[in-house]
Amino acid sequence: MSEPNALAEHAEAPEPSRPRSALARFLNFLEERVILNLATALMLGAMVLMFYEASSRTLLSESHWWAEESVR
Repeated sequence: MSEPNALAEHAEAPEPSRPRSALARFLNFLEERVILNLATALMLGAMVLMFYEASSRTLLSESHWWAEESVR
């Protein structure tokens, strides 16, 4: 009967360590709050431009040079 308790002790995952220094906390904040949000906004903007370009090519038969160059 002592065997399941031994397995239960090993099954618990340790809590993730939190950054302790001020620089580590700042870099963690910068990565999680600023860079990821900025990258998401840029990706969304690129997708909107590509959708606009594709729909204008299909529906209006016109292409804008700036739409292709801005996504690159």
